[in-house]
Amino acid sequence: MTHATRTFDKMGETTQTVVRTSQESARIFTDYTVKAQELNTQLTRRAVETWIDGLRKQTELSQDVAQELFGRAEEQADAYRSFFGQWGNLPNGGFPFPGMVNSLMFPFQKQGMRLVEKGANMEDALATFPIAGYDEKNVDEISARLDGLSAEQIRHLRAYEKAKKNRQGLIDRFDSKLRAL
Repeated sequence: MTHATRTFDKMGETTQTVVRTSQESARIFTDYTVKAQELNTQLTRRAVETWIDGLRKQTELSQDVAQELFGRAEEQADAYRSFFGQWGNLPNGGFPFPGMVNSLMFPFQKQGMRLVEKGANMEDALATFPIAGYDEKNVDEISARLDGLSAEQIRHLRAYEKAKKNRQGLIDRFDSKLRAL
């Protein structure tokens, strides 16, 4: 074997080693990228779930506080009614300015009670919302779930959509579905 042949053999071995180690490096990097992407996906999913859970809990807490405050306002209104009611048999319509109790003293309590009732209605609506996870779904995902819903449920979704995101394409699909029912 000549010196040139040995040199070519050595170059061939070196080339094979470089190719093999390059392929292994590429495989290692690809494995790393896939694993890192899976980890990032898991972390993102957990973060979003935690965020959604936190918002849910915050919403529940806010509703509880609002109901408690409005309950106290109603108690206060009852106390005012009881106190001022004793003046109702006086001449000129009552204490000390006729009509004052009903027209000036209680509007904020009445408004508070309307808000509590609206909140209770919203809770009922949320508990029976026709499509779970509605706010996270796109137009096609929502449209795919319209079959089997009643006209009332579709009207509820339409009103909700109109008030929240107001996606005209989805509202048109609701209208089309309602016409077909």
